Amino acid sequence: MPLDSNKTSEVFSANAKKPTSKAIESTVDTYLLDPSTGQKERCVEASGYRINHVPAGSYEKEVPKGWALLDINLAPTEGKFSLNGIEDAPERSDARSFSFIPAAQSHKFQFTRSGSSVQFMYQPNSLENVPGKDALNSISSAIWNVPDTPMISAAEIFIDYMRSGLCESYAEKKAFLRDLFAIRLIQLIENKECDKSVYSPAIQRALEFIEANIDQPVLHKDIARAAGQSEFHFARSFRTATGLSVKRYIMLRRLEVAQDLIMNTNESLAEVAFSTGFSSQSHMCTLFKRFTGRTPRSYRQRTPAIA
Repeated sequence: MPLDSNKTSEVFSANAKKPTSKAIESTVDTYLLDPSTGQKERCVEASGYRINHVPAGSYEKEVPKGWALLDINLAPTEGKFSLNGIEDAPERSDARSFSFIPAAQSHKFQFTRSGSSVQFMYQPNSLENVPGKDALNSISSAIWNVPDTPMISAAEIFIDYMRSGLCESYAEKKAFLRDLFAIRLIQLIENKECDKSVYSPAIQRALEFIEANIDQPVLHKDIARAAGQSEFHFARSFRTATGLSVKRYIMLRRLEVAQDLIMNTNESLAEVAFSTGFSSQSHMCTLFKRFTGRTPRSYRQRTPAIA
């Protein structure tokens, strides 16, 4: 069962010293779970990875590049975070969900949780004997706010182990706990169950704004405002997340929508161009041929006719 949030205390204060990579490798944190009894818990730590329980409260933490982070929320979370030095807008994460930051990205956050969470940090080479590790280590984009009952169950098993003291001394038990989280994450990635959550909330808001306005001229400043970022930071974070500039992403997305309309509707090419935000039919046709190798008309002729 999840720990009672009323019996937990603050683990990291807003003024807590940010750990360096050396500190992550060498320290074992002690958490005060119940101020009335003074009961303490230790994190599980082995070469290249560590798992710890974070009680309710306000804290901040920095995870350097080279370390991946799986953060499992057992209660709602409010706070802010940054990836690769780009700060996102304040966000709220749902209870009983998880987020994952790959080792290729540096990450820091300040959060307030109404209940506890479990964090699994690891270096990719520490998963050497885990089946399917290559799929996990190939992930380059963050995954956000994914509900998953088995992952929550793994977090609760870990907390039970910590309370019982079963993982204080035995490397096999530590590896078992590591594998609980790693293998479940691998399953989700291989089954593409995380695909809808690969972008940060700010980028997700930007993509939703673009979709809602795909038929209109869209200004960069309006998308940045929807994302909750400055124009400068948004341009960097969008390219980092998608691999494309905002302008190129919008153009390619409009072409995708145009392809669908040409294939599945009887709209004229002028109507398709208008519905997808192109300045003119000729502009759409020029870009369509450049990127598909076919004119819109020939593309329609090779697809089934609309009844």
